[in-house]
Amino acid sequence: MDALTSSPLRLTALIIAAVAVIPSAFAILHTMGRLTTPTASRRERALDQIWLVVPLVVMVLMLTLVARA
Repeated sequence: MDALTSSPLRLTALIIAAVAVIPSAFAILHTMGRLTTPTASRRERALDQIWLVVPLVVMVLMLTLVARA
């Protein structure tokens, strides 16, 4: 965390990511979640939901790791 706070550019990048990217990702997740094929099976819908959530979780994890570095 010391390396992050010692550089104003790094801190600014983290704040921009937390304020802009994460809410945008939730908006995209919400929109993509509604775009399902009516004839899709339960298994296909479950896989679609998993692949929508996994990138968001990874993004939050990466931001957390950067903040702790």
